[in-house]
Amino acid sequence: MMSLYAMSNRWGDVDRIKDVMYNEGLKPGPIWSWTQIDDRAHVFYAGGKPHEDEGEIYFELYQLVSEIKELGYVADMACVHQQVDDDAEGEKLLLSHTEKLAITYGLMKRRSSSSAPIRVIKNTRTCSDCHTAAKFISIARGCEILLKDGIRFHHFKAGKCSCNDYW
Repeated sequence: MMSLYAMSNRWGDVDRIKDVMYNEGLKPGPIWSWTQIDDRAHVFYAGGKPHEDEGEIYFELYQLVSEIKELGYVADMACVHQQVDDDAEGEKLLLSHTEKLAITYGLMKRRSSSSAPIRVIKNTRTCSDCHTAAKFISIARGCEILLKDGIRFHHFKAGKCSCNDYW
């Protein structure tokens, strides 16, 4: 419900739902994505423990977003589920989505000669902004990305997704 209210800019209702959840002792489950690099799982949590290479990952992600913006990517502000003062603040929040961090880390650690796809698993459904970003990243870096979200598998290649943008 909170996400639906947030998408409709009903911030008072978002706060009301949060209060009810808090009073009932309910907490949303953790949101995470992971990728495997050299037989080690690297997990990225939303609002949780930061990754050991977080600074480098965000530096690379900023560069990557600049590249895909040149290709036509526009951040989908409907995927920002917090009240923000401006689009710049919203774009920063979108950068922290766990699948973007995992994809970026996979790209950073990928061997230059490797044609193996970047593989990411996420425990919840991917948002439309991350879906669009992954399509543009597949163009910018000439790579394939396999993303298993909470509902289905997505195979991004050359700016297209196997779900045909229906997920």
